[in-house]
Amino acid sequence: MLSIASAQEPRATAAPRKKPRRADRALSSSSARDEREAAPVRLPEALNDPDPAQLARLVTAGAFVLAFIFGAVGNKTRFCTMGAVSDWVNMGDLGRMRMWLLAIRSGAARLERAAGRRRRRPLQVIYPGPNFTWLSYVLGGFLFGVGMTLGSGCGSKTLIRIGAGSLKSVIVYVFLGITAYMTLRGLLGAFRVGVLEKASLTLAPGQDLPSLLSTGLGLSKAAWTATLAAVVGGAILAFVYASREFRSSLDYTLGGVVTGLVVVGGWYVSGHIGHLAEDRTRCRRPSSPPIPGAWSRSRSSRDG
Repeated sequence: MLSIASAQEPRATAAPRKKPRRADRALSSSSARDEREAAPVRLPEALNDPDPAQLARLVTAGAFVLAFIFGAVGNKTRFCTMGAVSDWVNMGDLGRMRMWLLAIRSGAARLERAAGRRRRRPLQVIYPGPNFTWLSYVLGGFLFGVGMTLGSGCGSKTLIRIGAGSLKSVIVYVFLGITAYMTLRGLLGAFRVGVLEKASLTLAPGQDLPSLLSTGLGLSKAAWTATLAAVVGGAILAFVYASREFRSSLDYTLGGVVTGLVVVGGWYVSGHIGHLAEDRTRCRRPSSPPIPGAWSRSRSSRDG
């Protein structure tokens, strides 16, 4: 009897299982639906937050994703500016040159669509401005060509080779970054501003072709942008895919299209997500000499 009682005792003391209520399930499904509807709104809200720390994390994460994509695709397809030129000059092979042109076409087409929608305003940069610094372009292009030949690749190829373990590319990349910063704000910056940028032409409408043609021939800039995008873009595509070898290799198309889209993604991450508007009306006169290049950034949404 004792054994029978002890065997039945857990059944007597066990708490009955509660059945979930339908109201709880309805509330849970409603909350889940609200979460799904609110998820697409949270990212734009985070992007509109002018907190520099928040933007720095977003820009860094976006740059890492883009760099990972470009590194994987560039390593697989052997995408390289110097390689495209050297294959053409030394061997008469236009495969990588066609891929390079396809990257230009892919990136330019996406930027042209963004400019037409006026969502990301990609033309509000220094490149199509009225100051045409021709000597900087000539000398800079020449030095870039010599440098990438001596360094066995352009900057992008140098990064890919660093990922593959090339110590030479590490040295090249370190000195590339130091020299670029010196040219921007350091010792070479004075020579750039005082000598190279003095040799310039002022083009009032801007140095991009739609602005120049709209001023000279009378059509609107939007019309010239669409016309040039169709004509030049169509000519590039016709030249690129005229080669049977190019059409038969998926790597060529993959390298060109993905590289162009990565460039557009870089513009979006740095110019749209990372954009922080300046508020010069709230700047105060500093008591000490200002630091060159320092800017006052707007935090109006945080201040209310």
